[in-house]
Amino acid sequence: MMWFGGSIRLPGRPFLAILLMLAIAASISCIYSWHYYPTVLDDPFIDYRYAERLLSGKGLTWNDGEHVEGYSNLLWVLLVSLGGALEPNLSLVGSALGLLANLLVLAAVVWTFRGDSIGSRVAVGSGLFVLALSDTFSFWGTSGLETPLVDALFAWALAVLCRAPKSRNALLLSGVLLALLAITRPDGILLSVGITAGLVFRDGIKTDVVRRNAVVLIAPMLFIAGQIAFRVLYYGDVVPNTAYSKIVLTAARLGVGAQYVLYGLLINGATVVLAIVATILARLWRTPVSFRQSLLFFMPGAFWLLYVCTIGGDFFPFYRHMMPVVILLVFFSCKTLAAIPSFPLPRLLSLAMLPAIMHATVLSVMDPWDVPIGDSAKISELNTKVAALFPEGAPVLPIAHRIEDDCLKIGYFLREAFTDQKPLLAVNYAGCMPYASRLPALDMLGLNDSYIAHHRPKDIGSGYPAHELGDGGYVLSRKPDLVAFCLPATGAVKPCFRSETEMAATPSFQSEYRLLLFRYNGVDAKLWTRIENGRLGVVRTTDAIRIPGYLLATNEGVRGTLDASGHPVAQLEYGTASIADVYFPEGLWKLSLVEGVGNRLILSSPPAEGTALNSDLVISSKGEMRAVHVAGGRGLIYAVIAQRVSSQAIAHIRSVSQ
Repeated sequence: MMWFGGSIRLPGRPFLAILLMLAIAASISCIYSWHYYPTVLDDPFIDYRYAERLLSGKGLTWNDGEHVEGYSNLLWVLLVSLGGALEPNLSLVGSALGLLANLLVLAAVVWTFRGDSIGSRVAVGSGLFVLALSDTFSFWGTSGLETPLVDALFAWALAVLCRAPKSRNALLLSGVLLALLAITRPDGILLSVGITAGLVFRDGIKTDVVRRNAVVLIAPMLFIAGQIAFRVLYYGDVVPNTAYSKIVLTAARLGVGAQYVLYGLLINGATVVLAIVATILARLWRTPVSFRQSLLFFMPGAFWLLYVCTIGGDFFPFYRHMMPVVILLVFFSCKTLAAIPSFPLPRLLSLAMLPAIMHATVLSVMDPWDVPIGDSAKISELNTKVAALFPEGAPVLPIAHRIEDDCLKIGYFLREAFTDQKPLLAVNYAGCMPYASRLPALDMLGLNDSYIAHHRPKDIGSGYPAHELGDGGYVLSRKPDLVAFCLPATGAVKPCFRSETEMAATPSFQSEYRLLLFRYNGVDAKLWTRIENGRLGVVRTTDAIRIPGYLLATNEGVRGTLDASGHPVAQLEYGTASIADVYFPEGLWKLSLVEGVGNRLILSSPPAEGTALNSDLVISSKGEMRAVHVAGGRGLIYAVIAQRVSSQAIAHIRSVSQ
C-alpha cells in the first residue's frame, strides 16, 4: 500500500521498540501534564463561558443581546462545546482535549521518523522524550487553552510534508491542517506562510515550484476568508475584539518581546541543545545537514519569532508562544538524526545527557512562572501586587490553584444568591467569576467589551500587555452592580487597572458603592456593590425603604453569605454590622429588623441615637444621609425595613404599648 509515495510495512521489532518508546513518553507526558491540573489560568473560562452559552442556545456570545468576539480560538471553542454536550464539566473537557492533542504531537513524531535503522529509533526517542519532559509542553497540555491543538495541527502538517516532501496530496492535506490551525488562532496563518516560504526556497524559486507549493496556502486562505465573513456578519468587525487590546507596535513591546523570546528559548533549552548536538553528530558522521532542506523548519520559525517579538510575547507562565519553535526544533533534530547511519555508544550517551543537563541547569536558575513583561512604573507597581499573592519561598502551583478555585467558588455563590436579580458584574478576571456565576458581565479590560476595545488610550503599548485598556466613565455609565477590583480574582479594596482607577475617583462611585465582604465555603471576597439605583441595592418607594441585610456586611465580623435556604443574608459573628450614608427623605421613619429566628440584635442609627420603640427604632430625618448599625449578638440579618410614619401614629403605638 502507498501513502503519499511511501509504503506501509507490517510492524517488526524496530517498530515495536518505537511503539514502546511512544507508550513510555506518552505516560510521562500525561503524568507531568496532569500535575498542573486543574487549570491555574483564568482565560480558559472565557472560552468555557462562550461554549456554555452556545450549548444553551444563546450563540457565541458573552452576554445576552451583545455580539462581541472575546475569544480568538474559534475551533477550540467549538471543540470544547462539542465535548460539553457529553460532559458538563468544561474544565475537564478542555484539559482532556489538551492532553489528547499533546499525545497527537508525540504520535506525529513517531509517524514521521519511524523506520528500521538505528538512526530512526534514536531520532524518535530523542524527539519523544525532549517533548514529554518539556515544562512548556506539559503545562499547556492541561491549561484549557488552544495551545495543544495548535501544536498538534502544526506537528501533523510538518509530518505530512516530511514524509512526502513533493507530493501534491501531501501539500493539500498539510494545507487543510494549517487551515484548521488558522481558525484555531488568527496568527496561525503566519505558520502557513512560513511553511510555504520554506518549501519555495528549499525547492528553488521557479514558477512551477512556486505554483506547486502555493497549494499549501489555498485552504488556510479560504478558511480565513470564511471566518472573516462570519465575523463581519455576526460580530460586525473584521478582526476579533481581543486584537484591539493586544496588538500594538511600540519600541517597548519589541524590547519585551525580544526578552520573551530569549527566556523562552532558555526555558526550552533542551530542544536547542538537541538541535545543536544533532547537527554536530551529522557532520562528524559525514552526513552534512543541507541548509536548503532545513529551510522548511527555519523559515516558519523565523516568521513566528519575529511576530512574537512584535506583540511582546504574553504574560502567561511557561512561554506558550515558544511551542511552534519547540516543535520545529524537534522535527529538525529528528530529521537530522534519522539520516545518520549508525551511532556508537559514547555518542548515544552524549546525545541523551546533554539535553537533560541543559534542562536541569536552566530550570535550576530560571523560573518558568516568571515571564518578562516590562520595566515601566505602572508594570512594576502591578507586579508588586501580583508578587504579594505568591510570598517568596511559597510554592507557586498550590497558590495558583487556590486562587482560581476561590474565584470559581465566589462565582457559584453569586449564581446561587442573585440569579433572579441578574446583577451586572464588572471584572478584570473575565473568566472564572463570569463563567461560574452565569451573570451578565462587563469586562473592564475590554477583551469582551466592544466599546472599551475600540477606544484605546494614547499610551497603549507602555504597560501590562492586554491589561492597558479601560474607561472608568463608560463602566460607571453601565451601572454595574458588583465590581471586583484589582487582584486577586475575588476582589480587592484598592483599584489597579485603568477602568476601576478612573471610576473609583468619581464622586458618584463614592456615594453609590460600598465595599461588601462576602464569604462562601470558606472563601472571602471583597466586592464593591452598588447600593443605590441598582439590582442589589436599597429598594425605595414613597413611604418605605428596604435595605437588604447583605448590604450591612461592611465590617470585620460580618459577612454576606447564604442561609440554609440559599437566600443572601448578612451573618454577624461579632462587632457591628453597618452601612453608612443611606439617604432618608425628610420625615419620621420607623426602622424594623428582619432577622433569623432566635436572634436578638439591637438596631440603632447610629448607636444610642434615635427613639427606641419596642424592637423598632424611630428616627427623624431632615432629608439627609444616615448610618444604619446592627449589633447585639450572633445571627443572620435578612433586611432592615424603614417605613414613613406620622407623629400621631407614633403616639398611638406608644399609648397602646403602655
